[in-house]
Amino acid sequence: MHWFLSYLVEPVMELLLAPSAESGQQMLLCTGQGFDPQIKWSSESRQIRESKSDISMDANGRVTVISQLKVSEAEWKTGKVYNCVFLLKGHKIDSTLFLVHYHPGPAVTDPVVEIRRSFPDFLKGDSAVLVCDVTELSSTDLFVTFMANGVEISPKQYVDLPEAPGPYSISRSFPVPSDHWKKDKSFTCKVTQGFSRTFPSVSTVNIFVEPVMELLLAPSAESEQQMLLCTGQGFDPQIKWSSESRQIRESKSDISMDANGRVTVISQLKVSEAEWKTGKDQEATYSCVVSHESSDKPLESTTKDVFAKKKKHVAVCVDAPGNPIIFLI
Repeated sequence: MHWFLSYLVEPVMELLLAPSAESGQQMLLCTGQGFDPQIKWSSESRQIRESKSDISMDANGRVTVISQLKVSEAEWKTGKVYNCVFLLKGHKIDSTLFLVHYHPGPAVTDPVVEIRRSFPDFLKGDSAVLVCDVTELSSTDLFVTFMANGVEISPKQYVDLPEAPGPYSISRSFPVPSDHWKKDKSFTCKVTQGFSRTFPSVSTVNIFVEPVMELLLAPSAESEQQMLLCTGQGFDPQIKWSSESRQIRESKSDISMDANGRVTVISQLKVSEAEWKTGKDQEATYSCVVSHESSDKPLESTTKDVFAKKKKHVAVCVDAPGNPIIFLI
């Protein structure tokens, strides 16, 4: 006994908005599948000739027709309704009619895509979270991905926007896996719209850099006190103070992050005159150690190093909370 696949099946169809290779045009795709699909286009009860069609048949004898309709920008912006009519005739089906209406929305604009390191997440202990900020969004069919050196390292983050006209702004975040915490890595985020339209951000600079530090002697606003300033800059600088192998708690610290995602920590240590002076009028030795997740060896500087050079005195002012500025004088 021979078995035959039934190709007299219920038809299926879909109407899609596709990117056009020609500027100023919109392309509609109407696909139909069944025994002998026939596709016709219309707008406001007026028949329209398709721009192009492709016909294929699968191994089961089912026919697929893909019909293209190119619409000029002038017609598209008038807000017309375009109809794809799908007619199927077969031995067992007299006629089957599928009608889809497409209401064009506002013109689609290119989104603006920017990547940055998240300072709020850094303050919470998540040191390597990147944020992709996207503005001027007017299309709902999109997703966001993060890349390292041009290679995707995150899953696709699909975006659901309201159906009301935009434009919209969204942000998506991604924690960088530790195996990408390398000095030769730069990062981007990318927005993909529709089938093939992509909008990448500008690459970040390398945030996983070797730390730098400096220990300075600063004037103190309080009499009979000496102030030391230790600054560390890099991916995640951690500062500790000690004197004569004894750990000392800092008096105050300020943390900031620049536009490139590099963190600056300024730690202050106030020392009383009694502690500052030791026997025979010699200054005590204070050490500042800067450790860093992206570096194997911590950096260390002592007050002996400061006094060995020409003494640097500094003035400190704050133009905004948590944003101190240091001037050498």
